[in-house]
Amino acid sequence: MPSLSPDQALSHGGSFCYWCVVPGGAYCPMPFLPQDASAVYLMSDNQFLVDDTGGQVIASTRHSGMPVTRAMLASTLATQADWLVGLITQVQSMAVNQQLRTTMRSLGMDLPSLPGDGGFGDGDSGDGSGAYGSGFNFWFDHSQLWLEFTNVNMGTGWTALNLHHATNFVYAIWSTTNVATPCAGWQVETEVFPTDTNCQPFTVPTLGRPILFLRAEDWTGVTENGNTVPDWWLWKYFGTTALFDTNLDSQGNPLVSDFTNGFDPNVISFTLSATSFYVNQTTVPVQVNLIAGVPSYFAVLVNDTNQADANWQAYTGTNITMNLGSTDGVYSVTVGLCGHAPNATQTWQSLSLTLDTVAPTVVITNPTVNVTAQPTIQLQGYATKPLSAIRGFVFSIMGLDI
Repeated sequence: MPSLSPDQALSHGGSFCYWCVVPGGAYCPMPFLPQDASAVYLMSDNQFLVDDTGGQVIASTRHSGMPVTRAMLASTLATQADWLVGLITQVQSMAVNQQLRTTMRSLGMDLPSLPGDGGFGDGDSGDGSGAYGSGFNFWFDHSQLWLEFTNVNMGTGWTALNLHHATNFVYAIWSTTNVATPCAGWQVETEVFPTDTNCQPFTVPTLGRPILFLRAEDWTGVTENGNTVPDWWLWKYFGTTALFDTNLDSQGNPLVSDFTNGFDPNVISFTLSATSFYVNQTTVPVQVNLIAGVPSYFAVLVNDTNQADANWQAYTGTNITMNLGSTDGVYSVTVGLCGHAPNATQTWQSLSLTLDTVAPTVVITNPTVNVTAQPTIQLQGYATKPLSAIRGFVFSIMGLDI
């Protein structure tokens, strides 16, 4: 196992799994590096082993192919000590100590402290209070609701997690990129409806965020703004909870009526149009004319009537670009729109576009003689394809451009 410095391990952020070895021999998975680890070892992809025994456990006697010397261990411990002192200084200087204490309490963790810190971190009960003199302990109550990171893949853009002991109907997964952010500033990342109360797997998109903190909240029966409609229902269909029972759905009915009767409140209604139905390029823009509803996703099918083949993407605007085939001909283009909910009602509209990449030929049949004295010349002829207009037509008679 290659050995890492604490700084190297910390560069992975909170998205990886650290297995902690303590003096008693116990271990537990943690989403971030313990603050008093003396050595860190990379076991496998995204998995680290942390020596939390103060050097009593050495996971490897060699480093980069060379024996581990006393000087190397001393350097590792010195680096860790500098990092720990810097962290404590940072925590003590933060203006959001109470928010950090609340966050750590929600994780069932102790917060390490130094004497005279004004009571910030003064107990080790695993409730976010922490006590100086008892060591820098972390304690997780695995009998309660807790989240576990199982894999992070920045390449594919998805993070895999498990929600443990989710015994109720629905849970909100809140996110932030800064753990010191007050809870009111966190955003709902997704909803989880557990089918396995012991361990419910789910995923969230990373969206290019190298640091991401997540927490779970039981949303069963939670309402706000004096609503009867619960928060989970509003977020499921609209991606926000800032709505009221009396707000109208896409059909003009109160949201509370849709919730009571089990209706989709955000059914999209729209038409399609194009600048021209005859095109000479394979990449073609089509315009969406919204009539009702708020779309969150769109899909395009070309010469395909099977809606199950649709690849749904985030809806970003009314101008949708699609790719036709490489062969000239008539193409049936179908566009689908739907709302925010995973089971949102899909609405589809179609139009036909003709791809024609061969320019028409114009043939002049009259006048048939090369010389004329008429001040006005009437031309007759034909084109090899139907034309709507002729613009900028230039021809030559007796060597003069007309």
